[in-house]
Amino acid sequence: MSTFSAFKRAKLLGLKSGDKQDGVDAVNRYLQDVAAKDDRRLKWIVERAANTCAEEMEEIEREIVVLEHFDRADEARKQRDQLRDLEDDFRFLHGLEQSLLARITDNFARDMAAYFRGKPGQ
Repeated sequence: MSTFSAFKRAKLLGLKSGDKQDGVDAVNRYLQDVAAKDDRRLKWIVERAANTCAEEMEEIEREIVVLEHFDRADEARKQRDQLRDLEDDFRFLHGLEQSLLARITDNFARDMAAYFRGKPGQ
């Protein structure tokens, strides 16, 4: 999604740009109303962001190959810098996704244990 389409979508949803409290309220509503009921939803958001980041990294890697083939070293160097930034972003998103997955697994294990404790003889 381009920056423009994200901005346009936010406007269509009535979200205010640059309003810190509006942003905090939106996050709190999501955490209380959505993620609290299904913690997998938060993991899916992070997973989509990680996938988008990985796709962008692949695109930049292809651009670097083309730039190097045509001896455009300065542009290739700028792209490599951008790629390093994206690698940092991806590491963060991947770590966050793995943390959320561990939380979901722990919650599932706890819920299953509680379920079976409540059923004698099982």
